[in-house]
Amino acid sequence: ANNGVTWTPANNGLTNLFMRSFVSDGTNTFAGTDGGGVFLTTNAGASWAPKNTGLTPTVVVNSLIMEGTKVIAGTSDGVFQSINNGNTWTPLNNGLSKMNIQAMTKNTTNVYAGSNYGGLWRTSLIALSVRELNKNNNFSFYPNPCDGKFTIDIDRQRMNPESTNVDIY
Repeated sequence: ANNGVTWTPANNGLTNLFMRSFVSDGTNTFAGTDGGGVFLTTNAGASWAPKNTGLTPTVVVNSLIMEGTKVIAGTSDGVFQSINNGNTWTPLNNGLSKMNIQAMTKNTTNVYAGSNYGGLWRTSLIALSVRELNKNNNFSFYPNPCDGKFTIDIDRQRMNPESTNVDIY
């Protein structure tokens, strides 16, 4: 309001105050910390909530980027993706030999990750996509492709549980 002349604390809910990275879509702002994981504010920093399911408890989040509704974190344990506003995180480390990701960016086709002493890595944004398994969007499969571990989310409000079968081959 005063062109940055006065700064005020915005730490309510943060359990780790060593900030490493931020990303925002205008409504949701994610903060990556040094050893405390990821936090989310939806009210311009008035309060923060931890969003760490699927991340190790002491992970360092060096970089955050957004691609549509996805949040991608470059961490001390590799690359992780959330497709549900940070509620759960899935590792995306297939092919990475150096897991300590220091910086990330993206363009229209690729995500780039810079690792500590491991150089620069890239993957296609298509490889990070969520594949809808049926035309009614009743469930989704991610990450796609996967390295043996995957998640299936089922929209129970749009499916009839008595007539739904999931076969995995």
